[in-house]
Amino acid sequence: MDSWPFSVSFTKSLCVPTKIRTRKKSLMSEELKSYNRITIMAAVGMLLVGAYPLYHWYGFSIMFAFLLALVITFLNAAVGFYYIDKYFSASLNDLLKVVFGSMGIRLLALGLAFVALLGFTEIHKVSFTVSLFISYILFSVIEIYFLNKKASKPDT
Repeated sequence: MDSWPFSVSFTKSLCVPTKIRTRKKSLMSEELKSYNRITIMAAVGMLLVGAYPLYHWYGFSIMFAFLLALVITFLNAAVGFYYIDKYFSASLNDLLKVVFGSMGIRLLALGLAFVALLGFTEIHKVSFTVSLFISYILFSVIEIYFLNKKASKPDT
């Protein structure tokens, strides 16, 4: 009986379906999977283009600052797109609250991480700042591209 899509209860010779089982919805939509795939490819591309040359020519401290900035901005973009994708089909008012609220919270968290890392660690400041700026712009462009692509779909 577990293979049936509904459960059945028998009451006074009547057979009525009581609960229709549905498949669990995946936590990630197709757009989110595609976004994750592209952002991971962009991060790997930045690693290939930046990490080895930085390590080879300038040493570990500059490469570490580059990698740290890349990880921070990747997580920032992934969290932002997840929440925007989750609330994309909500009302316009709710969507705008999520978009601007998450943007403010993410920017605040990014700023706090930036100040904390530059103020309390011995990280290479110029490398970290430039890497953070470039990777933030890259991931923001990818996020905007996917949001525009999702908004232009007729079924959304």
